[in-house]
Amino acid sequence: MSQPQKRPAEVLAAANPAAAEAFAQLRHAVEAGPLDQATVELIVIGSLASVGQLNSLAVHVKRALTLGVTIEQINQAIVATLAASTLFNDVVAALRAAQTAYESVAVPANA
Repeated sequence: MSQPQKRPAEVLAAANPAAAEAFAQLRHAVEAGPLDQATVELIVIGSLASVGQLNSLAVHVKRALTLGVTIEQINQAIVATLAASTLFNDVVAALRAAQTAYESVAVPANA
């Protein structure tokens, strides 16, 4: 049986601990501010949908769900990128990735 794949931060830390620490500090710096963490996660989710980073999107969807963000709010953050910067097929792919993330944490469909 294969081992679970390491998170990107773990891969970076194994390759270059100083770079991993600097990245962690950068993340903390950009997350600090007047927006609550749930709003920041929705912005990150929309951005990841826009650039097609579906694995990272799934990570942030799960994080957003733990912060109390609803499926409808996450879907809106993804769909909102359609009007701004994301192609239709990329929005659909992001919605599919989000659905897979929802299922992996057993979130009810109407959460």
